[in-house]
Amino acid sequence: MSKAKPKPVRLTSWPAVNTILPELKTVEADLQALQGKAAAALAAVKARHTDEIAKLKERSEAIRAGIFDFCADHRDELTETRSRQLDNGTVQLRWGPPKLVTLARITWEKVLARALELPAQIQALFIKREPSLDRRALQKEIAEGRITDETRRTLGVDYVKEEYVYCEPS
Repeated sequence: MSKAKPKPVRLTSWPAVNTILPELKTVEADLQALQGKAAAALAAVKARHTDEIAKLKERSEAIRAGIFDFCADHRDELTETRSRQLDNGTVQLRWGPPKLVTLARITWEKVLARALELPAQIQALFIKREPSLDRRALQKEIAEGRITDETRRTLGVDYVKEEYVYCEPS
């Protein structure tokens, strides 16, 4: 499906605009009804399969856990690549990517507090201090006149209202 904007219907007079409003009403009502129908159908399909999917995921995880336990218990029977070729496939113990975990009884909040006690040059290696722009606050300040036009131009922003058409077919 194309994401390009559709070519506008060419209208040349107010009577033409008036004539097309009932069609707009019908098209938008049909669209809303179809979207509701599609959402309901999708929800029904998902609901019908939720239990079955959960059971299959649980069984798959149980089988993988069992294979892992067996391979871990029989490491000495695996090849140099930590694998074993069987009639129905290959099993292999692999290392996942490294990940950072906290030690017992240590939370990430405690890690951050401890990191902030380190010298600044070490903190700079992994403590984020990136400034970020609060666009809503900036827009509010401009709207309320606390940011001058000169400051706004210096920032490189404009405060605009985009025009759009509102149609309420009767």
